[in-house]
Amino acid sequence: MTDEINPKREFVSTVYIVKDGKVLMTFNKNINKFIPLGGHIEENELPCDSVIREAKEESGLNIELVDLGELKEKNLPQNLDIQLDVIKPDHHHINLSYIGKIIDGEMLDKSDEDTELKWFSPEEIINSEDIFENTKEKALKAIKSMESEELNLSEYQKLAKITAKKFETPEKEILTWGLGITGEAGDIAGCIKKTYAHDNDQRQGIRENIGDMLWYAAMICNFFGWDLQEILNENIEKLKKRYPDGMFTIEHAKRKGERIDWNEK
Repeated sequence: MTDEINPKREFVSTVYIVKDGKVLMTFNKNINKFIPLGGHIEENELPCDSVIREAKEESGLNIELVDLGELKEKNLPQNLDIQLDVIKPDHHHINLSYIGKIIDGEMLDKSDEDTELKWFSPEEIINSEDIFENTKEKALKAIKSMESEELNLSEYQKLAKITAKKFETPEKEILTWGLGITGEAGDIAGCIKKTYAHDNDQRQGIRENIGDMLWYAAMICNFFGWDLQEILNENIEKLKKRYPDGMFTIEHAKRKGERIDWNEK
């Protein structure tokens, strides 16, 4: 008669950190596979706190967890999955998996255990022989879930409005947005000049000022009650008509009198 095994069961939490459509994983030398970041949950530690701590220790990155739950009444972020990992017949891990996104921090060259940290695209995940099949499934789901997390233009307009100053008159408001967008455009030009004419790298300034210019564009749309997405769609349709072959040509760019000079109307 075979003795019944009563395995030791420990709680662990892991996180699939997603950035730019890729998932960060670390190589585990014990099983020779790439796995999500994470580790054992310490005594009196919440699973969500544990995995944030583990991610920082292993990668150097500060993360926040993506709440996947739809319940209104809750006090913890809802996780991606829970499963039983059979390490050995007498040793099991109860694994709570989360999806995370980076807040800040500088990623380490290697993990705290001196193992490889690697970003995987969906194609690389599917084709890798160094990732368990159930890990592949959750990694791909994490990437897919984060696609819907990206801020859309309607949400951006609402957030812009919340952060905007209140004005005494509509005239002062629209003048501020109009002059503001030209000011940011000037800042972009200045950063480009410094970068390429004065050998002073201001590319981050270009990027930041583009964001500020978009904020002013969103506020102009809010002022007139316009939808920014609709305006972009209209612009795409205009470009399709202007370049019917789908590419730039001098002939089509001239527009043969079709261009409207709104400053002269």
